[in-house]
This record gives sequence, C-alpha cells and structure tokens, in this order.
Amino acid sequence: MNKIVGEILIIGLMVSAAAVLAISLAPPVTKPECEVKIKDAPPAAATTHELFDILMISGEIHYGGLKIVIFNASSGSIVDVLTYNGSAMDGTNTYAPVSDVDALFSSGDLLRIKGALVSGLYEVVIVDGKFVVFDSLVNIK
Repeated sequence: MNKIVGEILIIGLMVSAAAVLAISLAPPVTKPECEVKIKDAPPAAATTHELFDILMISGEIHYGGLKIVIFNASSGSIVDVLTYNGSAMDGTNTYAPVSDVDALFSSGDLLRIKGALVSGLYEVVIVDGKFVVFDSLVNIK
C-alpha cells in the first residue's frame, strides 16, 4: 500500500513540476512593430486648430489600446491624453476624428490632431497598451 501511495505522490510531483515549467516557458510579450510619422504643424496651427497629422506607415494598433500623450517639451508636464471613445481619439484640449471601419490604426491611416494648444514645442508619445511605439517632437506655431 505504501508503495502505491509513494508512486502516486511522485507522479503528482512530476505533473506539478511539468505545469510550472510549461508556464515559465510561455513566450514573452513583445513590443508591437510600428512605423509612425508626424507631419509638422502647418503655419498658424495655433489659430486654425489643425495642429499636426500622425500617419501610420506600417503596423497596426487597436484603437481600444491606443493612447496619444502630448507633453510640453519645455516643462515636461502633460498637456493632454487622447483615448478612443468609439468615434474619435478624444482628449481634454485636443481630438482626432476617426473614420475607420476596421477598428485598427493601421498602414496608411491618418489621425489629424485638432484642438487648442498654444504655440510651442510639444512631445508626442504614442502608446499601444503598455508599450511606447513612437515618440517625437512637434512645433506648434
């Protein structure tokens, strides 16, 4: 009887060790591969309220996981955070209409950032979930 119990315990330990090993060998979460460009703000952007364009060259980001953070490049303070509300990337001071049918910000898509920002240098950071996929400066005149 003791021999059977011992064998059952050994089998149980082997199954537990195999499960722990399988969990630890799961592939790591990797940063999405995207190429993004920002078209500088046109002259008088601060008065026309068409601030700058973000163009996805290659790759894709689900709008639900997309976040655009705008910092004041001089002070480092956050100026605005745009998140998807179902029809636009919407922030407090800025927004970008979304007229996309596949729910993806993907190759060839354009986000035209509009709103009210004063003239100055801004840092634009694009985040997909928990990964930064793009970081650049834009000058609003």
